[in-house]
Amino acid sequence: MLQQNALPTVGACCNGIEVWATDVQQVADGVYVLYYAGSPYGPKLTCCIGTATSPNPEGPFTPATTPFTCNIAQGGLIDPSGFVDVDGHHYVTYKIDGNSLGHLYSAFGFNSHYLQEVESDGATPIGNLIQVLDRDASDGLLVEAPDIIRTAEGIYILFHSSHCLNPLLYDVRYATATNVMGPYMKNPALLLATGDYRL
Repeated sequence: MLQQNALPTVGACCNGIEVWATDVQQVADGVYVLYYAGSPYGPKLTCCIGTATSPNPEGPFTPATTPFTCNIAQGGLIDPSGFVDVDGHHYVTYKIDGNSLGHLYSAFGFNSHYLQEVESDGATPIGNLIQVLDRDASDGLLVEAPDIIRTAEGIYILFHSSHCLNPLLYDVRYATATNVMGPYMKNPALLLATGDYRL
């Protein structure tokens, strides 16, 4: 099977050295939006979130000329994930990456998950940015990789990872709410832990 680069060129949010944490969602008029994180400065530095669009889920995607959002002062933003609710409202979740400034910043609240409502194009922010999950002691130094789904019963589940990705404590957890905007209640049980299923 022939493979292609889904994002052959990147937007102004990054210099193309490091592009990661992608997610694709179908939005209005059948268009697909690709969300991605990247640094405008270089590898492993503070990141912005960019968007790109395509009529096909496999791309190629055309990047927007401006970043979707940046927060360089608090460490940048990573791990964007789109979500379309049953009422047709569109949202993007992502993480403030305070730990990119050093682990000390994780203790100052610069390590949280946020929810941003967007227009039906999936890329134009509307309304207020809402914090939906914060790190606590059980998460170690960080939380990351937020992703929301809605069950048939109307429960919103916010999946996320905790601890640093390289030690054996890295895991996947979840929190639940009856409203997409929260409040989300963390479940103390782990969904997946390092070593489960040989992962």
